[in-house]
Amino acid sequence: MLSHRPLSIVSQHITSYSLCCPIALCSIVSQPISCYSLCCPIALCSIVSQHISCYSLCCPIALCSIVSQHISSYSLCCPIALLPIVSQHITPYSLCCPIGLCSIVSQHITSYSLCCPLALCSIVSQHISSYSLCCPIALLPIVSQHITPYSLCCPIGLCSIVSQHITSYSLCCPIAL
Repeated sequence: MLSHRPLSIVSQHITSYSLCCPIALCSIVSQPISCYSLCCPIALCSIVSQHISCYSLCCPIALCSIVSQHISSYSLCCPIALLPIVSQHITPYSLCCPIGLCSIVSQHITSYSLCCPLALCSIVSQHISSYSLCCPIALLPIVSQHITPYSLCCPIGLCSIVSQHITSYSLCCPIAL
């Protein structure tokens, strides 16, 4: 089910691509993600791992690995949620955090949230509209610049990006995210 064809999320459309890797998701914990690529055959494949830093991002039915000071030391897994975190162009934006990825550890991301000055619209768990991603400054490795002034929103409030397949959902923003 895995594909060895890496799909660069940089300057791509996440709505058209899937997050997943044939073996592991190269450091999405590093400031610039343009150097890394998320690959997937169709949906968020099963490449679970507790470390995301140069390991794997992905879960059978959720997004695993992504959090706190050193993302490589934590894992973010949602019961049945997918946490894409971007929409149109990702290269010029970035999720920020105090030091690494804010408190989003644990099995359920539903009870955690990333913080942002401008509040990075909800993006987690069952009903994304119920949660929010945001950070004070630093930057949540997964992008490049600052997304703080932008929001991940969708037609119906916040994107409903849950379930195994991300290809079935889309992230949209009022601003050209």
